[in-house]
Amino acid sequence: ALRHPRRRNDCRTRVVSPTDVLKTYEKALAAACVETQTSQLADAVREREELRAQLQSTLQRFEEKAGSYGASLQEAVAECQALRDELHQAQCRNVALEAELETAHRGKEAAERAYDNVCKHGLHADAQLADGPPSDDTRGPDSARRRRAEAARQQELNTAQW
Repeated sequence: ALRHPRRRNDCRTRVVSPTDVLKTYEKALAAACVETQTSQLADAVREREELRAQLQSTLQRFEEKAGSYGASLQEAVAECQALRDELHQAQCRNVALEAELETAHRGKEAAERAYDNVCKHGLHADAQLADGPPSDDTRGPDSARRRRAEAARQQELNTAQW
């Protein structure tokens, strides 16, 4: 049997029951577990605080980078929009220039037709003059000159419109 240490005034030895021993060991074990768990909990709390600080730092760096990337992204979007506007203006100018080119092409064709008419009528009038004097006033040399002058004016007008 286990003996309990003597008490001051107790001269006899006391016998301790196994149940008391178990209760004492359970209490000691519980206290040791609580102390161990307390130290483990304290370590876990310290580790959690360190991780929280690291997370805060990482989050702050991320927010700074996101802010700078956000600003860069906004600048890129603005530049893209400006380029899109510039492209639209260029397309509008291109359509206008194509219309002008088509008008000029039609003017050129009209001028060529007028020139061909002048050449044809001028040669026809010269051929008639070579055959003899005109029978009426509309086929005379003055009339041919007038037609040539009118055709030249028409050609100048077409060229100016072109």
